[in-house]
Amino acid sequence: MVRSCVVYGGADIGFQTRDLEKGTHVLVATPGRLNDLIQRGRVGLANVRYDLFNSFVLHYKFVFFS
Repeated sequence: MVRSCVVYGGADIGFQTRDLEKGTHVLVATPGRLNDLIQRGRVGLANVRYDLFNSFVLHYKFVFFS
């Protein structure tokens, strides 16, 4: 089973970090929230296998974890 998680600004970051702590294979994040979670030490990029950035819609970042 593949587990996904969505994080974005304007939503409760506490709920989002608790969801992330359960583990995820696919993380969908807005750039600002992703940067915030990286700075807080909640998300690391060491295990990223694929990174897809949609340049047409500049507000979304898709990161795939193994």
